[in-house]
Amino acid sequence: MKTLRTTIRLAVLLGMAAACGCGAHRPAEARFHGDVAAWNGEAPGEVEVIPMVTGEIEVDRSLLVDLSHPEMAGRKDDKVWVPVMAYLVRHPTKGDVLIDSGFDSSFAASGHGNFGGLAKLLNIARQKPGHDTASLLRQLGVEPASLKMILLSHMHPDHTAGLPELPTSVPVIAGPGAMASYEVLWYAPQDHLAGRETIENLDIAPGEMRDLFGDGSLVVVSTPGHAAGNLSFLVHTARGATLLTCDASHTREGLDHGVAPGKNSDANASNESIGRLRRFLADHPEVKVKAGHDAADWDLERGIQDPL
Repeated sequence: MKTLRTTIRLAVLLGMAAACGCGAHRPAEARFHGDVAAWNGEAPGEVEVIPMVTGEIEVDRSLLVDLSHPEMAGRKDDKVWVPVMAYLVRHPTKGDVLIDSGFDSSFAASGHGNFGGLAKLLNIARQKPGHDTASLLRQLGVEPASLKMILLSHMHPDHTAGLPELPTSVPVIAGPGAMASYEVLWYAPQDHLAGRETIENLDIAPGEMRDLFGDGSLVVVSTPGHAAGNLSFLVHTARGATLLTCDASHTREGLDHGVAPGKNSDANASNESIGRLRRFLADHPEVKVKAGHDAADWDLERGIQDPL
């Protein structure tokens, strides 16, 4: 009888989770209305870029890097905690821009934050109070409503989970066709895009590098494969140039060995993106790297990190 009750309860939960995911708001996609120039290699270093650790999420190592790849021979799969990042870009004339939205404050209250469904039974995320994206922005003296735009590397839920506490008046910019990667998972439904009518798409081809401000300070890099419209970012500050791989490569290990993430919408495209990034870094050894979910790259005890 106990087994039957458990089975019925699980079936009900699955049904509720599926039902919750179906009604999530999905904004229309529109072309980015700003001017984006081809990057000419200039690097004036006019911006300040401040990374923020907004929480952590527990994932399988096999999601972070393809363990079936020969370069990963002998490595075991297990559960690991990885940082959930957002980056504040402060431009002296263009204003403040956010790259990825991190976690909102609901993740300090529970292990599931703003994920619903079966995620409410799990502790898959953690966050120190006051380390949510909106709070960290205010600690830096930036009111979220003053942001000029929010750039999303892609639209998986750990990159959109901060949006509910960020004003809908701030434009959200993503790669081409990025809405195809907006996951409303049946076991963890959410509605991070509620209240947003449109997502603006950058006009950028696979492998292309586009200069967002026209001065070389923030370069968008098309790195499709992990997700539709996947983007990475090359930033130039007074301290030098840094490549933010975001989820084109979750870890330094994957990038160093030329191994794509374990989870991809297009494995071939993901491998091609990794190859292009590695060739770029080989041609530009002065460029530093920060990988999207590599705990070794960040101080997980602090929300606000040292500027890049």
